[in-house]
Amino acid sequence: MAQPGADTLTAGQLAAVTLGRLGLNVAYRIVYPLQPFLADRLHVSLYTVSALITVQVLASAASPLGGALADTRGERNTMSLGLALFCAGAALCALAGSFGGFLAGYALIGLAVALYQPSAQAYISARTSYARRGQALGVFETSWAGAALV
Repeated sequence: MAQPGADTLTAGQLAAVTLGRLGLNVAYRIVYPLQPFLADRLHVSLYTVSALITVQVLASAASPLGGALADTRGERNTMSLGLALFCAGAALCALAGSFGGFLAGYALIGLAVALYQPSAQAYISARTSYARRGQALGVFETSWAGAALV
């Protein structure tokens, strides 16, 4: 880890971490407009498919775990774990033949977001001086708004 207050974060690193979060956020937010489609394809009611959002929010409660893992195992390791869980969850969703399988995959995606986001914020903060930290985190936060545009 860089020394606190160091300015070692490159534009490429910031872009990579931000693009990783953009991908996670697109998957995290995509179910909102797709609920009727998912209900039809998974042969469940709209009420039942809304459980995806509940699972997503519950998985977000693991964010403190993401921060703790970043502190003990390193930010990059925790971000990598988050991205690996995202890939596993996305594959499970893509291959799911039932609502239960899709729900399990989506829960993994929610957990992935909960691990990735605090570790990415810690990664950026540790490598950016106080004078530039707000700007760097502001760029990182564009991934949340950008996900709605995708």
